[in-house]
Amino acid sequence: MALEPNGDPVLVSHLADKVGVRASTVSKMLDRLEHRELVRRGNDKKDRRYTMVTLTSKGQAARKDVQELWEEVEAYIFANCSEDADDFRQNAAQLNTLLTERLRRLR
Repeated sequence: MALEPNGDPVLVSHLADKVGVRASTVSKMLDRLEHRELVRRGNDKKDRRYTMVTLTSKGQAARKDVQELWEEVEAYIFANCSEDADDFRQNAAQLNTLLTERLRRLR
């Protein structure tokens, strides 16, 4: 979900930062996504040293499907939680933030 849904290109290095992994790891992921025709890579028009990534129309459709599925799962989980669901959400968000920060330091 880190790529822009509106189709705007994203630098591979920015994508790596957003996901919290190395650019080389993102490149391997992009190889698989590109093979499945979900993303397209190209050079930055202003500086050809940089690689840009965009979702294809097939990728945008897949993104929409994943987003809808995620929302259904989230709704199901929280509909079946106790009134402590808000506390759980806050704790999960804090845990996510802490893990993201820690993993970035390990890179």
